[in-house]
Amino acid sequence: MSSWGCPAFGLSNAPAAPSEVLALAEELQASLSMKRFLALDLSVQFYDDVSDLKINGHLRDQLLRAASSIALNLSEGNAKISVSEKKRFYQMSYASLRECRTILELLKQEGSVVQNADHLGAVLFKLMRSHKIEALDARKANSES
Repeated sequence: MSSWGCPAFGLSNAPAAPSEVLALAEELQASLSMKRFLALDLSVQFYDDVSDLKINGHLRDQLLRAASSIALNLSEGNAKISVSEKKRFYQMSYASLRECRTILELLKQEGSVVQNADHLGAVLFKLMRSHKIEALDARKANSES
């Protein structure tokens, strides 16, 4: 019987029982599946909000592209493993939100869509900040070893 291991998952080179392998596979599958989180839910709602706006022309197209980019970058970033990759995609989401906010300002939009954009911005900023702290903590731990 061959032995296997995966230090990344804390496994030794000792053979594992079939039940342990199944449990590990289920845990890995759960961690790889896209998890819903507040920022993503808010970004999808924001896209729906801007889709309902009664505006025409090139700024509408740009607004819809930027709004979809928020959700798509959050989703892609959430699938990344490294903190630095996650942070990069979350920053792109935030930049797309700032683009949307500027377009709304150019269009003289007010009300709930602007309030929702601001709320989403606060959530994205906090999300980026949390990953910045994790990255700094990881660097500090590595330098102390």
